[in-house]
This record gives sequence, C-alpha cells and structure tokens, in this order.
Amino acid sequence: GGTFWLERTSRFETAAHDGKQRHDPDFIVEHFETRRFSPEGRLQHTLDASIMRHYPDDDTTEIGTPSLMYYARTPPTHLEARRAWVSKDGKEVRLLDHVRMTRPASKDQPELTATSNELRVFPDDEIARTQTPVTLVNGLTTLQGNGLEANNRNQSFILTGQVRGLMNRPASRIKK
Repeated sequence: GGTFWLERTSRFETAAHDGKQRHDPDFIVEHFETRRFSPEGRLQHTLDASIMRHYPDDDTTEIGTPSLMYYARTPPTHLEARRAWVSKDGKEVRLLDHVRMTRPASKDQPELTATSNELRVFPDDEIARTQTPVTLVNGLTTLQGNGLEANNRNQSFILTGQVRGLMNRPASRIKK
C-alpha cells in the first residue's frame, strides 16, 4: 500500500501543450463596425470599436472602446464604455468601465443619460441591466439607484434598490 501511495504522490502529471488551456487571442481586429439588420432589411443596431480580440478557448470576445447604437426607435439609443466582453453566441454584451447610455432629446422628451460602471446588454431583446450603482438624468431630473433595468422597446427605465434623487416637473404641468 505504501509503495502504491508513494508512486501516485510522486508522479509528475504531464500537461498537454496543445494550447487549448491558454487564453490567447486567435485573431485581433482594429477599428471595426458590425451591423445587425431585421428580416425586413432595416438597420437594428451597430457596434463599432477600436479593437476586438477573440479567444478560442472559451469562444468569447473582448472589445476596446465599444459604441453600440440602436436605430429601431426614434430617437436612437447610444451606449458606450471603455471596454466590453461579448458571449460566444453574441446574445450578451457586458459593457465595463465608465458606461454611458444616451437617448437624445426629441420634441416630446428631454435628453436622457444613464451612467454606471457595468451594464449587461442583450442586443436582440433591447434590454440592459446592471446591479451596480447608476445615475439617471432626464432633463432636470436626476435619480440614483443601486441597479437598473432598461427596455429600449418600450422606453422604460426601472431603478432598483435604494433610489434617491431630485425630480423636476416641467412648468407646463404645474397647476396655478
């Protein structure tokens, strides 16, 4: 029994040197843009960035300075960050570091911005979520929460957790 134990504990396992366990990019693309179209041929969203690195070990992609634009609604919604991670099926994009979501002002609504340090985006569903602190500014209204769920299709923004802020009603809605 002792000989068997000694033989097993002193055996050196030889690691496979085929590169499958390494997290090295198999290709790098600089200054690129991708576009997604609806079945009817309408532009749904674009993603452009300064650099993209694809990793074959887990089939994920890392992106530098991503900019994601949704065109399905008017006005279009713009998301940007310092970096991003894209799942292997492209169904989830994690925007990281200085994330900013902007919907420009329209004739009916003021500009809306949301800032956070992380935002999980599901491009095909037009949904974005975070469980990190977020600041939402809509015209003169500023709200802060511990998380956010944004739905671009119905233009809803739900702050979660402890929410605080200053709401400003437009003068036209104040009764005199």
